[in-house]
Amino acid sequence: MIPTVIRSLALPDNGWRPAAKTVGFSPVRKVCPTAPAYLKMHAVIGGKNRWWMMAAMPKPALRAHLSRPDVRVFISPEVYFELNGSHLAYFGVFPAHRNQGIGRCALDQAIIKGARTLTTSSHDSPWALRMYLDAGFVETSIHTEDWPE
Repeated sequence: MIPTVIRSLALPDNGWRPAAKTVGFSPVRKVCPTAPAYLKMHAVIGGKNRWWMMAAMPKPALRAHLSRPDVRVFISPEVYFELNGSHLAYFGVFPAHRNQGIGRCALDQAIIKGARTLTTSSHDSPWALRMYLDAGFVETSIHTEDWPE
């Protein structure tokens, strides 16, 4: 098992600070991915960051998750994010588009689509936490969990 620091963050009312610098990227669009396409996105974007939870979910449960009305998946050629209600459940930039400022601008799109809370781990990108804080999110809790290797 690997000790993993988990931080929960929330965006206070009127707390959003849009990106000072915007970069061009394709508009995100809402999609209804099949379970295999969804897992492929997770593997490509989050494989190095231990995005293992959805892959461990039984396939019928994953299909049920994806069909829930509060689960909204957004994608562009550069980014992917998932909102479960107002919770930003997954957020990532495809590898070929990283380190270009796209993530911060895409986070603004997630906020516009309704993201108000999120959870990040010590396995996420080393820039993720700073980006969330720069956007106006504040830490609401922190704890440690043991994750599988």
